[in-house]
Amino acid sequence: MRDDEVQIAVNFARDFGKKVNCHARPAESVKRAVRCGIDVIYHCESADEEAIDMLESAKDRIFVGPAIGIIYSTLYEGKQLGFHRDSEIGRQMQRVIDTTAAVYTELRKRGVRILIGGDYGFAQSPQSDNARDLKHFVDLLSFSPSEALQCGTRIGGQVMDLGNELGQVKEGYLADLLLVDGAPLEVLDLVVREKNLHVITKDGALYKNCSVTAPLDNSVLAEYEHAG
Repeated sequence: MRDDEVQIAVNFARDFGKKVNCHARPAESVKRAVRCGIDVIYHCESADEEAIDMLESAKDRIFVGPAIGIIYSTLYEGKQLGFHRDSEIGRQMQRVIDTTAAVYTELRKRGVRILIGGDYGFAQSPQSDNARDLKHFVDLLSFSPSEALQCGTRIGGQVMDLGNELGQVKEGYLADLLLVDGAPLEVLDLVVREKNLHVITKDGALYKNCSVTAPLDNSVLAEYEHAG
């Protein structure tokens, strides 16, 4: 698409109060997305220095996401679907992981806001697997567990324009909480695997309770809600 075509699409979305996401891999595509006011840009693994500079200059407005889950699952878990790591496409996918790691290390240093998710909903990366991005960020992109979790919580709230009420455990915020048996900053799998999510609250109200040891009562929930 030409710049004017992208700009028309963005302007039309703005008329309806909507955000615009795009998938851009080559450096020039990333630059075009920034110039035209795209809100969320996925991939960006071929961004050159100029593109990275542009993303940094727009960091208070823009979000990026590596959408690395489908690449990982295709490369490492796609054999049953006919994908082979030792093929040319497998080698290309490994290069994507390597370049993504380099680009997102730089973007993280520059304070560009990074999101988990993107490109889920395929046979090798179904929607129910989205949380795996947390470990991908740590294992493939060298994020710390804390940084990865913030990409799915604090920054996730910001991309929805709810950064002042969602995504943090903080007074006055919506008490959307996952309770797990252990320390997620030490074992990130605790928040990736559904079986580890013992209790879920939404806006301070009990939504799901799988705990077999200490069911929550209303007084405990009230404390969680107060804590935010």
